[in-house]
Amino acid sequence: MIRITFYFFVCDSADKKGAARMRMFEYWCRQQKNSFLEKHNESITSPEVDIHCSIILHANNTLKDYIISCFRSLSNSTTEKLKSY
Repeated sequence: MIRITFYFFVCDSADKKGAARMRMFEYWCRQQKNSFLEKHNESITSPEVDIHCSIILHANNTLKDYIISCFRSLSNSTTEKLKSY
């Protein structure tokens, strides 16, 4: 059995505290720095809301490049979709 594990962290700005939550998450990640986990960030912006998101996955994940590519694609397509509203 193959187990693919990754985690998403999302901070929206609906309550105007999203950027502060993301800074705190960044701080925690720096404090727990290790060589076997990678974190990648994206931001989704629109006039109404900013969404900061991260994905954390194992550095040796066999699908790492694919997962990161999908994560970035989702962020970009969501940004474009929000522009159409």
